[in-house]
Amino acid sequence: VAVKKAIASPEPSHGLRQMLYGPPGTGKTWSTVSHAVAIVEGLRVEDVEKRGRDSVKAKFDEYRFNDHREIGQIAMVTFHQNYAYEDFMEGIRPHLDGSEAEGMGYVLSHGPLRKLAAAAQRNLERSGATGVEDWKAPEMVQGFLEWVKTETDAGRTMWLAKGAGGSDIVVTGVYEGRQGDISGVQLGGATTQKLFRRVLERDYVRFLNRDITSYTEIRRTMPGTSPWHGQAIYFFELLKLVKRYHEKEWTPPPQESVDRKNFVLIIDEINRGNIARIFGELITLVEDSRRIGGSDETRVTLPYSGDEFGVPENLYIIGTMNTADRSIALLDTALRRRFEFVEMMPQPDHEKVSDNADGVDCRRLLRAMNDRIRFLLDREHQIGHTYFLDVENIEGLKDAFQKQIVPLLQEYFYDDWAKIDAVLGGNGFVRPVPCPEELKEEGLVDADARAWELAPFKDERWGEADAYRKIYAGKADKGTAPAGGGQQK
Repeated sequence: VAVKKAIASPEPSHGLRQMLYGPPGTGKTWSTVSHAVAIVEGLRVEDVEKRGRDSVKAKFDEYRFNDHREIGQIAMVTFHQNYAYEDFMEGIRPHLDGSEAEGMGYVLSHGPLRKLAAAAQRNLERSGATGVEDWKAPEMVQGFLEWVKTETDAGRTMWLAKGAGGSDIVVTGVYEGRQGDISGVQLGGATTQKLFRRVLERDYVRFLNRDITSYTEIRRTMPGTSPWHGQAIYFFELLKLVKRYHEKEWTPPPQESVDRKNFVLIIDEINRGNIARIFGELITLVEDSRRIGGSDETRVTLPYSGDEFGVPENLYIIGTMNTADRSIALLDTALRRRFEFVEMMPQPDHEKVSDNADGVDCRRLLRAMNDRIRFLLDREHQIGHTYFLDVENIEGLKDAFQKQIVPLLQEYFYDDWAKIDAVLGGNGFVRPVPCPEELKEEGLVDADARAWELAPFKDERWGEADAYRKIYAGKADKGTAPAGGGQQK
């Protein structure tokens, strides 16, 4: 509940919304690591990558967002077919409170987008702070819960009201979540109700704004037969106690100005999720002009909490998209319009792709396979260079082909072994199986019918350098596979 401040911010050197797309094995997910670190540190991606993979990954881990302590600047999620708005933004989730005997309840759970957006917005507000800031409900309610714990631990009773049967309704203490944080307040006497901290924050703000003037105006967290909560009369008295604490006990902590920071949300495999289902009304908010403080600032009312939500200007979103799963042309139109697309294609001349792995030129080998795949299938199903990174001998090649490349080709061509054999240059990894003569004689199959089989992995052919050289033998290098990715919007 902080007053919005106008934040003067420099022109970002990175796009607020980027999509890294390309075939499998082109380093998209790894590139998000260097992109995220570059955004957080305000540097060029090229300068960050010069530090080396291990150094960049260590920095990435250092900046990772911690859900429970709400620190850090980088969060990463992976979309899949069952991922939903409730996972990404907010939703009602079952929650086991304390011991098993106490049973299961429900809590409003915040997803990665809402958590990181809140952290980014707090940073924007504090980066422009001077002296003591306007109070914020989460900080004040946290202070209230700590005060309740101190009072009840000391044995002091906190009376609220008389129950229906004449029994006293009192605050008996607080209860803690699994991470040791204070999750809410516990009532006792004629009722044994718990009130979650987020519900208390929500209702207290409404109470203070006089949107709640009676217990009948306290909303239920979950649907029910009654429009108001059955214990609302006691919760209403609790809100009065919070207000007394707010006015007489609580002192807003002084807020020193901090440096403005950038925050990054990485969405891996973004095209595997149902974009409309996951983003919902949020898809509009990621646009530059729609951000908080933007020329066309837009906020929406969230369906579960009823809170207003907007995307701060210092929150960057990076997505990755595997074009072998779905063409960019088939991506959700609303998402496609709002992202800058950076194509990442195979780089056969990558410094870590060997040109002499026990006599096999992996660079020529990769080019040859991709040249054939482009015509047998399309350019979006090429094989990425990362499958050959640090492959320095025949044993490494054998491992890469058996565990990654051949299974990928099987997926690409749906077990069309003739085409797989063509991609491999007829090197013997895929072999034709002669058709039994009796089937031909009986006219059950065509005269030229044949089947295929994959050479057993123990076959010595997998360990012969000639088998791998045959993939590119006699094929001139045309440089058809680009060394880098182009960029388009």
